[in-house]
Amino acid sequence: SLNNLASNYQDQGLYKKAEPLFKRALAIDQKVLGAEHLSIAIIHENLASLYQDQGLYKKAEPLFKRALEIEFVLIQREAPYLLLSDRRAYMQSFGYAFESAFSFASYGKSGINLALFSRLNRQGLLEEIEKRQAKLSTLSGAQKKVLEELQQITRRLATRNLNTEKRKKLNEQRESLERQLYRLLPVLEPRIVDVSQVAKAIPPYGTLIEFKRYKPYVAAGYDKKRWERERYLALTLNSKGIIETIDLGLANPIERTIQAALSASEQQQGDAQELWDQVSALVIKPLKEAIGDSKTVFISPDAELNRIPFSALTSHKGDGLLGEVVNLRLLTTGRELLDLAKFSKSISQKPLVVANPTFDLNNKQSRRDVKIGSSQERSGDIRISSWEPLPGTDKEGKAIAKLTNAQLLTKEKATALAVQQQEAPKVLHIASHAYFLTNQKKDRMNVRRLENMEGIRIAPSKVFNTENPLLRSGIVLSGANQPDANPEDDGYLTALEVAKLDWQGTELVVISGCESGKGDIQSGEGVYGLKRSIAVAGARSSLLSLWKVDDRATAAFMTSFYQRLKDGEGRADALAATQKEFRSHPIPGWRHPYVWAAFQLSGDWRPIQW
Repeated sequence: SLNNLASNYQDQGLYKKAEPLFKRALAIDQKVLGAEHLSIAIIHENLASLYQDQGLYKKAEPLFKRALEIEFVLIQREAPYLLLSDRRAYMQSFGYAFESAFSFASYGKSGINLALFSRLNRQGLLEEIEKRQAKLSTLSGAQKKVLEELQQITRRLATRNLNTEKRKKLNEQRESLERQLYRLLPVLEPRIVDVSQVAKAIPPYGTLIEFKRYKPYVAAGYDKKRWERERYLALTLNSKGIIETIDLGLANPIERTIQAALSASEQQQGDAQELWDQVSALVIKPLKEAIGDSKTVFISPDAELNRIPFSALTSHKGDGLLGEVVNLRLLTTGRELLDLAKFSKSISQKPLVVANPTFDLNNKQSRRDVKIGSSQERSGDIRISSWEPLPGTDKEGKAIAKLTNAQLLTKEKATALAVQQQEAPKVLHIASHAYFLTNQKKDRMNVRRLENMEGIRIAPSKVFNTENPLLRSGIVLSGANQPDANPEDDGYLTALEVAKLDWQGTELVVISGCESGKGDIQSGEGVYGLKRSIAVAGARSSLLSLWKVDDRATAAFMTSFYQRLKDGEGRADALAATQKEFRSHPIPGWRHPYVWAAFQLSGDWRPIQW
């Protein structure tokens, strides 16, 4: 009641009446509830906002930081025991300290530090919790048995042709097993990362860029609007610990420019590179002084910036592409640098290559509603009833398997079940169709519109009615044209199934197909799709595509990339060199960003010890 009365006074601008009530409420809660409780965090936020409204930022900052510390500890302590579907809602139950922290970036040095502290500790936090739990769940004993049952349920849940009632029952079973598993797992020790720790993990002449989409909080008095329109902010940190902040402007114009460049790249238009230059002018050029003469740039994107092929952007200096001027490294969060500093245990398991699946196991050319792959693209719409073979993947698979001395699974053996049953390979390369289906609530109208415009029928079994983005993202493998033929394997490997696999120690996962890097974009958590699931499964890096890719060009691109990897080049360096090669390729069409900029590496950038 004291807290609410204080908030009432604050809303009226009666700050002197509000302050003692907030303080008294805080003292009572601390005595009864202890130092770390949700109520304690919220009253810290309220008292901080009271000072912020009065322009007393030095008094507000330590209170906001304390609220954030409590919030981050509670999320790491409580979220592991919640269902995956409930964790995001739990995070949103906290106050507005996380969002408000970025408004402090314009209030001086300590405010900038607070904003970066908030970003480094919150970005990708649910993914990290899930990743750490996945690692613990591979231990032997009761948890291993529950995990195996959970994997079986997940496999059944990923089947395309489930009615609503059966899906509901399977979801209930899955949630029950999740509860059992999380109760059995060892307690995760919460960690709070300090900005100075991350600075020490940045190599000399290196700069970390943390992008953030946020709503500015305006402390302009009780009668003014508190929250403004979304903007993008860039927070930079170098190895010397110097932090800088750059306001990039309103989010909508930046996102419209990104979308135009993506569309031009996918359609192989002549002005694609010019449009990426415009994107660079909005998100990279303003960082010219902050990046300076850095040799290595680590980028942690947010929101729609996750869709940018950063190698295609003009450099901050304006003389060439960014990937030619600096060593580009993409991360989910700068916090990853602390974990990547620890080298993984080298596993003896051979690399695994999965390519050229036989989609139609009946070996009959079934009637197709729409011919997928007629332009030799490695994707199609999951809603359409049949998948065409990809001859380029056969050549690609054989070449890469020979280069890496890998186990090769092709045709009828290239199944989702075979991938799931394999021990963690050193490197996993899958060359096939990949897909991401947008949210069905938003997409159902588009399905009907497509039918009316094109005169085609969308296969009802492929209209996948689920709001879980990890069930709307996946890879198409052997038998996908007859999903009901095998009750154990419908021919699809979904992102949800990938997240339940054990790829601890796997150095690199490459999904050489269209749109394998797409997913639902959630600010603060990155891309919910294959990218996230591969990281949760334990792989140290992934190479995925941002748009549809050409079958023949991709086969040549991947072969060149793996040759460099085998010769000892780092993952990021091998990708950059292959991109440079294709920008001046003898085949003119392959010089377009559509070909060379499609694939993006995330995670560990170093060489693979073959």
